[in-house]
Amino acid sequence: EACREWLLNQSEEAVTQVGVMGFCMGGRFAVLYASQAPVQVVAPFYGGMPKNVKAVSGICPAVGGWGRTDMIYGDHGDRLASHMDTLGVPHDIKTYEDVGHSFMNDHQTFTFKKLGPLPPLRSKFDAGASEDSWQRVLAFFEKVFAGEI
Repeated sequence: EACREWLLNQSEEAVTQVGVMGFCMGGRFAVLYASQAPVQVVAPFYGGMPKNVKAVSGICPAVGGWGRTDMIYGDHGDRLASHMDTLGVPHDIKTYEDVGHSFMNDHQTFTFKKLGPLPPLRSKFDAGASEDSWQRVLAFFEKVFAGEI
């Protein structure tokens, strides 16, 4: 909330709309925050989503992505999309069939490269899913901020 308020109070460039984005646990935090705060758009990626649709009532439009091979959160994108459909809120939630958790993180560490792809999260960078996700996020934010969504 402090960051949102800081952005809105900048004098160099007038800011009237704010979006939030989060990855993994931050994706869940972003969704829960966007369900309560006056933000215009949210972009969660591969985080755990609440089971109960009431937990996200009040949410703004959302764009996000999950990897189906993630054995823990792989179906949480479907869950969020279902909640958004139930609430009648515009969204672009995509689950990539052949990728796992953290598919947008291009970490070059030994630990991530060797241990990440193992179950249950199957974390591994996927250039195609990452690029598609960034393009979808930027296009969706632009449409929301332009009032087209």
